[in-house]
This record gives sequence, C-alpha cells and structure tokens, in this order.
Amino acid sequence: MNRETGIGELFIQTQEDVRVYFHAPEDVPFINAESNYMKDIAIGESYEVIFNVVEIVNDNKVIQVPIHKRKCRYPWEVPASLKVHKFYSYSTCLVQCHADNHLKLCNCTHHHMPYYNKQGYCNIDGLRCLSDNVETLNRLHSRGSSKPGLDCDCYPSCTEPEYNVVLSQRVYNESSGFKIKLHSLPTSRFKRVVVKDNLDLVVSIGGAAGLFIGASLQTILEIIYLLYIRK
Repeated sequence: MNRETGIGELFIQTQEDVRVYFHAPEDVPFINAESNYMKDIAIGESYEVIFNVVEIVNDNKVIQVPIHKRKCRYPWEVPASLKVHKFYSYSTCLVQCHADNHLKLCNCTHHHMPYYNKQGYCNIDGLRCLSDNVETLNRLHSRGSSKPGLDCDCYPSCTEPEYNVVLSQRVYNESSGFKIKLHSLPTSRFKRVVVKDNLDLVVSIGGAAGLFIGASLQTILEIIYLLYIRK
C-alpha cells in the first residue's frame, strides 16, 4: 500500500468458526490482547474492520541508550529469558511470562504454547491445574496489586506502530470471512529522539564550567600536568 497503488484491503474467507487477530509484524496473538484487535467469526458471519496507523520511528542514537533508560526493546534485542519466540515484542514477552507461570504453578505448560516445553506439556491433571488457576494465569495486573493475576515485566517494542480501529461492523456477504483495510494512508508519525547523548553532556559541562569559573578542558589538563606530571 502506497500513494501509487492506493489503500489496500485483505479478505480472509473462513470455513469454520475462528478467532482472527490483527497486530504488528513482530507481534503474535496472545490471550490478553485487547478486544478491538481480535474478532470471533462464526460460520455464516462476515465482519469488516477499518483502522488507521500511526508509525513509530527512532533516531539513530536511540539504540545507544541502555534498554532500562529508553524503556523499550528492538525486535533483535532478545533477552536470555525469551525462549518461546526468536524475536522480541511486547506480546512475545507476555507469552513467555504465561509459560513461565504455567511451569511455576502446575509444573507443565499448555499444549497450545509455542515450541518451548514439548517434553513437559500438561496431561489431564496438569490441564486441571491450569483450569483451577485460570484467574491468576489469564489476567495481568500492575505491580503491587492485590488482585489475582500475573505481574509481567515486559517493555514495549521500540518499533511497534499504533493501530486505531475506526470502524468495526458486521457485513452481509455470500461467504463467511473477515475483511480488514486501512482508512487512509498513514499521515502522522511518532519519533523517538535522544535529546542529549554523552558527548552533549560533556559539552554542556564544559560550557557551564567556562561560564561560571572561567575554566576549560585545556585549563584542567594544565592543572593536572602541573600538579602531577611535571613533578
């Protein structure tokens, strides 16, 4: 989809009851996805979803900032704890969080989990354990909350665009399915920039020192030379 070809649309024809998710390229479907971004379609039903996109771009210096300061991860910045997928995104991190808590509470993982724990998939007793702990395993809560749920420490993706649903409606077609299309080509963009890097900090400190005490980097080096090296 571009200015030459115009706005595109995608129609998925269904032959049985399905649940359809739409998300960013690096994301995956997960149980805590917002209802706006998934749709249950029964045989004989057809839905249309129209959305717009706000793109996210990053300044070249952003990747030099430590992850704990910029509060996001690039898809290739995969932590050692992420085993269910090869690339990082907020959703893959949540899937890993769910899998880890399956193991913690029931000593097995659900068989619908990605290829993570094939030898430890739950048997009937394990599935009963997951069912007994569904209030904890299927919900998320913020840190410090007393409500049942998972506390998953997951950073958002640095590159994930923002999708906003403009219209979601049932339509009448001859075949069952799901149509998704853009409302318009992207017209706005968020940009993440580094206001000051280490070099800017050094320059600022030097400027402040020169303004208030009349010192410069050359003066400081001369003092060190006179006090230590010249002796």
